[in-house]
Amino acid sequence: MRAPTLFSWLAKVSVILDLWWARSPDDHDLRIPFILRGPGIPKGETSSAIVLNIDVAPTFSAIATGAVPAEMDGRNVLDVLSRGVEGAVWRSDFMVQYKGGFKEPCLLEQCPPPPKSNFHCIDGINNTYTCVRTIDADTKDSLYCEFVDSEGFIEFYNHTVDEHQLVNLWKSAPTPVLAELKQRLAMFRTCKGVGCRNL
Repeated sequence: MRAPTLFSWLAKVSVILDLWWARSPDDHDLRIPFILRGPGIPKGETSSAIVLNIDVAPTFSAIATGAVPAEMDGRNVLDVLSRGVEGAVWRSDFMVQYKGGFKEPCLLEQCPPPPKSNFHCIDGINNTYTCVRTIDADTKDSLYCEFVDSEGFIEFYNHTVDEHQLVNLWKSAPTPVLAELKQRLAMFRTCKGVGCRNL
């Protein structure tokens, strides 16, 4: 029996292999289809399981050796295929982070800054963020982000009622909800290896 062939499709709709633009915490940059093909993988089946790029190496390791090394943060994707999302202990949230590209002294990707007519294409230090994206169909569907900037900017969106992230609820959300998300983000930031799989 040969090992399954795994293929992940990393192209975005309408932006063919242009990952340069994938700099935002918006869903159009986060939701990328992950496709599996090979022996033992049911044809035409889909899953709502959250699969991340950190799951690729652990899956290959499990195929090759039968185990996922303890130092790897990700999980074996084949577990969710064999047991289903409900049968496998699987994630309902994950951390997203991006470090904005910048140079001294202007703190933008390009110094001196380009003309204002072309400024929208420039990345900067204030586009550095860490987020928790929660996708639990039964209870929560949200995005909580903390940006590294002089304002301490925070975003919080409820995708159940605002799928396009148009209304930042950070100032109006209940304090316990924001505190729970802040704590969850701190846990993701500090976890390592198998500890991340159990969050």
